[in-house]
Amino acid sequence: MRTSRFSARVESYREEILVSGSAYLGTWLDAASREKIRVFIDDMSPSGAEINYEGTEKRIWDGHLLSADISVFEKMANDVVSRFLGRSVEAYTVLAYSNKPLPSNSRAELGRWHIDSLRRQMKVFMFLTDTTEASGPFEWVVGSHSVQFKVRALLGGHYWSFWPIHRDGTRKYSKLPDGWVEEELRNRHEIRPLLCGAGDVFLVDTSSVHRARPCREGARYALTAYYRN
Repeated sequence: MRTSRFSARVESYREEILVSGSAYLGTWLDAASREKIRVFIDDMSPSGAEINYEGTEKRIWDGHLLSADISVFEKMANDVVSRFLGRSVEAYTVLAYSNKPLPSNSRAELGRWHIDSLRRQMKVFMFLTDTTEASGPFEWVVGSHSVQFKVRALLGGHYWSFWPIHRDGTRKYSKLPDGWVEEELRNRHEIRPLLCGAGDVFLVDTSSVHRARPCREGARYALTAYYRN
């Protein structure tokens, strides 16, 4: 019975991903475990982290290898994504990160919209703190993961000119122009923020147009499990 109920939930996740590009998975880990992860992020030396956006973002890669609590999250995410894809998969990394408020008029507010891949790209996000409009929520253009949207974007030249190739043939992180997203897409599509409580978890297809909105006040702490195409 439990397996049957879980299978039904996975099918509902597939429907949600198909329609919007995101599916809510529930609340994971207890408050004490989430607090331990936040302390782990804060205590990590800058020399052991990637620092971005004028020092306001701290990223710790392979967090599941450094923290037992993050490892628990990674195993839970692997189980859901394996069932979703119908094959056994493991995250190739788990990113633990925090975002603090940007200075006013910072240029780091710009250039955040991007896609991770032209093909489906699944990630699992868990937010360790309540996420508000002001704390810099993850947000995406609803429906931009669809084949139809990608074809229109390619034909319009919005993807190719911002999709350079590395020497080894792989493609770089694809930044998209703010004007195209804010002026054109916002008029024709819903741009939806993930406003949620601490511990809430989402499965997202990040081949959609998305970004982390700049943090204005408070802080945002989160984990992201990455899966290959």
